[in-house]
Amino acid sequence: VPHTYPKNPQLARWVKRQRRQYKMLQSSQSSSMTPERLQLLNDVEFVWDSHEANWCEKYSALVEYKQQHNTCHVPSTFTDKKLATWVKCQRRQYKLFFQGRQSAMSQHRIRLLESIQFDWEVRPTK
Repeated sequence: VPHTYPKNPQLARWVKRQRRQYKMLQSSQSSSMTPERLQLLNDVEFVWDSHEANWCEKYSALVEYKQQHNTCHVPSTFTDKKLATWVKCQRRQYKLFFQGRQSAMSQHRIRLLESIQFDWEVRPTK
């Protein structure tokens, strides 16, 4: 469930509360998250980290794009503009990561992207 979900805003708020209570529990703060509720949510494969889930969805879309086009170069003119923007963002996050600056990139994500021959540098077309 996305952070904003027009089809069911009450569900979006409920999901957000569950994630917040889980984070509080993880940091030993007072939380309404009980072991039973935690187990029930885990049993239905509740996504605790929405940012990671979003990254994985985009990565899967890139894998599919690579299978169809034999490249990870997603042009800005591609029909899925969000995927094109995400690919560009990965390159920027990679640079920040290796500059020692704050970045959403991780060694794990780098390995995943490199496993599909992701090009970190965009080469100009001739």
